[in-house]
Amino acid sequence: MSTIQPLIVFDFGKTNAKMFVFAPDLSILYQERCHPVWREQGPYRVLDSDALWEWMQAALRRSQAVAPADGIMISTHGCTVALLGDDDLAWPILDYESSPPEAIGQAFSAIVPPFEETLSPMLEASINCGKQIFWISETQPQALTATRAIVPYPQFWGWKLGAPALSEISSLGCHTHLWAPYAKRFSTLTQSRGWQHKMPPLAAAGAVVGKHVIDGQTLRLHNGVHDSNASLYLGQRITQPFDCTVVSTGTWIVAFNPSHSPVPFENRSDILSNIDIQGRIMSTARFMGGREYSLLTGGKHLEVSIQQIEDCIALPCFALPAFAPGGPFSAHKGRFAGRAPISDEDRAAVAALYLACMSSTLLDLLHSDNTVLIDGGLSNNTAYAGLLAALRPHQQVRLSSAREGTATGAALIAYEALGHRPAVPPGIPIQPMQVQGLADYYRRWQALCRTADG
Repeated sequence: MSTIQPLIVFDFGKTNAKMFVFAPDLSILYQERCHPVWREQGPYRVLDSDALWEWMQAALRRSQAVAPADGIMISTHGCTVALLGDDDLAWPILDYESSPPEAIGQAFSAIVPPFEETLSPMLEASINCGKQIFWISETQPQALTATRAIVPYPQFWGWKLGAPALSEISSLGCHTHLWAPYAKRFSTLTQSRGWQHKMPPLAAAGAVVGKHVIDGQTLRLHNGVHDSNASLYLGQRITQPFDCTVVSTGTWIVAFNPSHSPVPFENRSDILSNIDIQGRIMSTARFMGGREYSLLTGGKHLEVSIQQIEDCIALPCFALPAFAPGGPFSAHKGRFAGRAPISDEDRAAVAALYLACMSSTLLDLLHSDNTVLIDGGLSNNTAYAGLLAALRPHQQVRLSSAREGTATGAALIAYEALGHRPAVPPGIPIQPMQVQGLADYYRRWQALCRTADG
């Protein structure tokens, strides 16, 4: 086998786009970041994919001058598909937070397959990819006519880079209404709407599927992956041979517990079923934690002390869900109970308590009693990690040792597809934060959340 070379990973989140060059030992040699631009186009909110493409090309050139690589891997947020025409998009990529007109939503609800077929609940806005396609088909039928392939978001960027139109199970099985997990086929919705012939073949995450040439340099293309599933794969490798629940943090906080059997019926607490890169069904719970944390703190990310948290508990000050769509309390409107936070430190303390209480609630919903691994953007929030460990005294809580867990997981998947199995350092054990009054605060927070008025 030829010498393993560095690998580029493009990691596209909803609000942040990142590029990393990973060495074969998974250390980061180079990185760049930018913010995707979402713009209004009539009743739709869509991605400026041209601007993101220009950044990708420029970033590739800069990285190749500093840390040459020979492969590219993609990870992206879920809930997003692309309609491909002959040589460009047949219609711009929709923002999953765009809400279709009420009549479109009602019409879609009338045709979705039963939950038992797709394990996809009806979610808010356009988080179900099937609803995105339906919205476009009903309002822009010429776009569907011009569509040659419907691909998940990671595969869109692979296609832009030179791979054929493909699909991949971890994005396709992310509550899209497009896939029937038990039958392992496209859903009856895709068949009844005539979309099935536009669905390209599946390829495994990380598989080599094409090449990209830039300035005379040829880079191998790997089939991309859903970002939370990349985090899950890394977490499973970190905690082997033991089982774990992965808490992947970013715009969404998504908890995966592979040891919990998928729910057999639609659950009002927003428990979902996702498909991992091996095609296995697993229970998933989520809330928009990163978005809510920014809203609660005013975008400021301050470290808070035990004393500041205890002061918040003593007031008391409760942040009650939900400050953003989704999650187990999505029917409630976010508000403060007790004394509202005044200072930046108050807001940071109550935000950390909120994240920990919500995350512990997700773990309860998933019957999590194994190791908990926190990964992603909020893993460097020491108060959040310490509070969650304190709320889960019967479980070991660890932090991923990879500072960029999603991208590292994607790199790991791609490298393993080449037969290279990098060593993965163990997670970092988290000591529970010793906070007076925390257990009682959590019980009161839970009771307030259960009341109909928040």
